[in-house]
Amino acid sequence: MKTEVLRRMNFKWPPDRKVVPTKRINPYKRKEIQVRSDISLIHEFPNLKKPIQIKYEIPKPEKQDFEIFAYCSKNYQDAYEFVIDSWTNIPNMKKITLYTDWNFEPKNEKVIVKHMFEINDSWIIGTGRRLDVIKHFSETNKGIQKNVLFLDIDCFLVKDPSEIFTLDFDIAISRLNNQSDYTKSTATAGLWFCKLTPGYYKFINDWFKVAQVFKEKGFGIKNHRISYVQYSFTYVAKKQTLDYKVLPINVEAIINHGNKNIDDDSSKNLKLVFFS
Repeated sequence: MKTEVLRRMNFKWPPDRKVVPTKRINPYKRKEIQVRSDISLIHEFPNLKKPIQIKYEIPKPEKQDFEIFAYCSKNYQDAYEFVIDSWTNIPNMKKITLYTDWNFEPKNEKVIVKHMFEINDSWIIGTGRRLDVIKHFSETNKGIQKNVLFLDIDCFLVKDPSEIFTLDFDIAISRLNNQSDYTKSTATAGLWFCKLTPGYYKFINDWFKVAQVFKEKGFGIKNHRISYVQYSFTYVAKKQTLDYKVLPINVEAIINHGNKNIDDDSSKNLKLVFFS
């Protein structure tokens, strides 16, 4: 049913969203931080674009209990209203921790709102707040065994994706080996599965460190471009290490990225639509 609804909507997200032009300020475009190009980033860190060997694993068709956490700024409230029922309607999705820059009373008891930030509609600041959200959620839940899905607020759940958790990983990532110019060969930092294992905590600690380096060097700090958060996420995910197990997800099988049309054959396994 949800897939049919999405097809009728022609994958326009959200269908009635009105964009109000505002002056966008890049807080990092200052004299002390030189904004550097994507090309110079790839030149300095060539492993970002380097393809890696991938073997996709097939999950067992078994539903697993899981939680979701996400960040939503006030200027994306319409996105929240568009996707939230698709998240809460999954019976074995037990709780959503939603970090925000404004306070409100959610209509569904599964949703826990954490008003953590001041209102700010800067895209680059909002992107960077992901790291604060991930750090807070991870520290708060440390030592608790649970399956967790991190989602950007423009992710629509078509079906229950929890069978991914039957596989062995610390963090499972989509689009890990993509080579498209549009994404600058980056993995998706706004949609990933994790288990709160020691390996997961090592992964995010490496991610936080590399993100800070990229930001200080001036990489990925342009508005509405690939951000330092996503570049650093990809860099760490492609790292050859035994400290954490990164599992590539076969995105073509379960995830539709962007406003692509889908036919009947491809839609039967579709579990998520990610509009970024």
